[in-house]
Amino acid sequence: MDLIFQPRTTEELSSLVIRSVARHPDAERSLEDATDIAVFGSIARGVDGPSSDLDILAVGTGERLKTKYIDLIFVPPSRLSERWWLSGELARHVAKYGVWIKGALGWDCERARSRWPQRKKAIRIIQRLSNPYVHGSVIKSHYVSSYIETAVLDMLRLDRLTSGEVIPTTAELKASAIEQGFQVLDRLPAMLGGEAVQLMMQSIMSVHVKKSIREGVEALFTEQWATRLISDQAWRLSGRPQT
Repeated sequence: MDLIFQPRTTEELSSLVIRSVARHPDAERSLEDATDIAVFGSIARGVDGPSSDLDILAVGTGERLKTKYIDLIFVPPSRLSERWWLSGELARHVAKYGVWIKGALGWDCERARSRWPQRKKAIRIIQRLSNPYVHGSVIKSHYVSSYIETAVLDMLRLDRLTSGEVIPTTAELKASAIEQGFQVLDRLPAMLGGEAVQLMMQSIMSVHVKKSIREGVEALFTEQWATRLISDQAWRLSGRPQT
């Protein structure tokens, strides 16, 4: 499905950041001392919904602030030259999609490439699937669905990493997966170096969904994701009314 992007201006994002951190004095002070500040994620891209949190990356010193409405991450200046940071998922996303409301992009991710982000993502996928795989029918289907959804989203991210692409927002990943009919699932063995994860997925699906991997994922998430994406898009197009 096609998303309609409704990005805010830099001034709007700056005002949003100020309002969001106003209730957190420690974070507010740390943010004032930051040399560079970028908004990233769904709000920066203009594919947000009423429940989207505000993702902020600040170059400076401070404690991470993670709430339902805001995710503020501080990165010390010394880290910006480290290869593991430059090659990471977050750094590359911010470098491509981030909107700078203070300072400017201060690192070059294209000159730092590593396979570590892919390995890290593969490990995360296996961890997510291990619990429902090992415990089988003991786990309630509601929780299994959550495990599978997280794993599938990470498979979509791993697919982008494997092809050398920068990972976009979750909304964009979902829209692309729906449009392509979850073709990423056909590439599991190649992406993860064997059929182990595919066999885990088959086992989980046979117990809880009674369908094949691709049919099961489509049944679980196609309508659910599409409904949410359409609802969020309608909210954006209506001018993001305050609730």
